Amino acid sequence: MFKQYVNNEQFNLQINRFFNDFYQDDERANQDLLAIIPKLADTDSWYNTWIEYAAMREHPKDFDLASVYYQAAEFYMESSDPKKEKVYQKYRETFYKSFHDFEYETYQIPYEDSYLPAIKFMNPGACNTLLFFGGYDSYMEEMMKMLNYLQGINYNIIVFDGPGQGTALKTGLKFIHNWEKPVSTVIDYFKLDRVSILGASWGGYLAMRAAAFEKRIDKVIAFNIFYSGLDALKMRMPDNIWDKLTTLLATNEADKINTMFKQMMATSIDLN
Repeated sequence: MFKQYVNNEQFNLQINRFFNDFYQDDERANQDLLAIIPKLADTDSWYNTWIEYAAMREHPKDFDLASVYYQAAEFYMESSDPKKEKVYQKYRETFYKSFHDFEYETYQIPYEDSYLPAIKFMNPGACNTLLFFGGYDSYMEEMMKMLNYLQGINYNIIVFDGPGQGTALKTGLKFIHNWEKPVSTVIDYFKLDRVSILGASWGGYLAMRAAAFEKRIDKVIAFNIFYSGLDALKMRMPDNIWDKLTTLLATNEADKINTMFKQMMATSIDLN
């Protein structure tokens, strides 16, 4: 259930993302949130508060909550911030210290001049394979927590970070639209003949895109469904800015579009 924590809509979205389904009824988390929420005024206070409580939870070995708080702390940090990589690694370190839901295998799948990180979860007796990935700013560790709901099904499950996501982004792989490329790489690596795919958030679009071009995909779960990344931008964009953007897109003015977005990112928490 989506809860109203603060008046900042973007902050609300992320808090719900980090806590829903897993920690809404957790007494530790709810006690912490009573102290955390009043301190969240801007991105600086957001970072300072979450990083403080991450360290507080790590000390008594509450690694599950510490990982959530480190993820929150890292979320709005600029890519140029030298602390960002350290906070990201603390998120992953505490996550894997706390994650004992099931056994899994880890992989680094060669991709271009880097790799796609992946985990494989085997459901005993399963005959099918499900590929599972997130969206624009997701980490595969978020998807791993959801696998508890998929235990016992007739699918072995492979979760991976694609270009622009999680560790794949940290190793230099930028976000792309042609998601059939990483999906085909994963299918080839595991020598699979048929797979089903599940994409969460922007991954819903990416899943449908991949299935349109990769014929070894037999079933698609789009969670959520949308057909154009531009739709998400148009919802919040003034008409005059939208008209300018579509004109630049029509004439393929990439440099001007990048400059335009850099200017908007300076004042928009949704874009930055």
